[in-house]
Amino acid sequence: AGRNHESLEEIVGFFVNTLPIRLRFNGQGTMGELIQTVKTACLESYEHQAYPFDLIVEQVNPEREAASSAMLTTMFQFMPAITEKRVHDSLKMRVDLTQGEDQTSKFDLFFTVTDAGQDTLSLAVNYDTGLFSQGMVTQFMHMYEQILAAMVEASETPLAELDLLGKEDRELYTALNAAAMPYRDELTLAEAFYETAERFSGRMAVVTEERRLTYGELNEASNRVAHMLLAHGMKPGDFATLLMERSIETVVSLLGVLKAGGVYVPVDPEYPEERIRYMLSDSGSRYVLTKKAHAERVAGLLDGEEGER
Repeated sequence: AGRNHESLEEIVGFFVNTLPIRLRFNGQGTMGELIQTVKTACLESYEHQAYPFDLIVEQVNPEREAASSAMLTTMFQFMPAITEKRVHDSLKMRVDLTQGEDQTSKFDLFFTVTDAGQDTLSLAVNYDTGLFSQGMVTQFMHMYEQILAAMVEASETPLAELDLLGKEDRELYTALNAAAMPYRDELTLAEAFYETAERFSGRMAVVTEERRLTYGELNEASNRVAHMLLAHGMKPGDFATLLMERSIETVVSLLGVLKAGGVYVPVDPEYPEERIRYMLSDSGSRYVLTKKAHAERVAGLLDGEEGER
């Protein structure tokens, strides 16, 4: 494989080259037209497949990042059957999701299709776990299955009308929409939350590894924060900084600020101290809400600050 000239046929070695292909999609036209566009782009690119990839990188000189490959972030490779050449006339499509071996990901997404014989094509996906979760990739695969079906069964359907959700996903989507409360744009977020809390008081609202709160409990906890802020003189439009990591306390405090008529400013306590001081000063926050674990550090950050908090 990879020997495109007679003089190379007897040379021992692994002849392979990465071929970057640029494709542009505008979402218009039909699936059949899209397939033809991709086919043309691929055939034109194959004319230059012998051009060394490292020279392309050198000449284009893209901005490099240590965590990703140069020029491309998605790789697709097809591994044909070694023993025989054949055309699949009656492929049956089925997606079986299994967990493979842990490997280092060289690209954001790396698809490998292998001709496994007996009218079977095997698809393996290697992905960057820093960018994608297993659930996201599983959803990608279900959507990919729908796209493959559309290539065969709905080639004349406009791309904008293709449904990427499978039957089960569509049923779940329909059920969730039927149960959703109607959107009312005259309500503030705090008012919409009040209505939701009254309707689903006993249902779970916030879940972490350590704790859980129902809508009723979240409503009561955020009310306490709102009353505390009002007791300290909060007026509509006043800024309050939430200096805490993502947690149940963050959600409670956020809702409490909104209920009191304030504006919340989220600040990660892991930020450098200079960054935190700047955000406190620039926002003009009169109130700083934090966990007890950060109280001493916050007091130190506010030393020498003008005004009253």
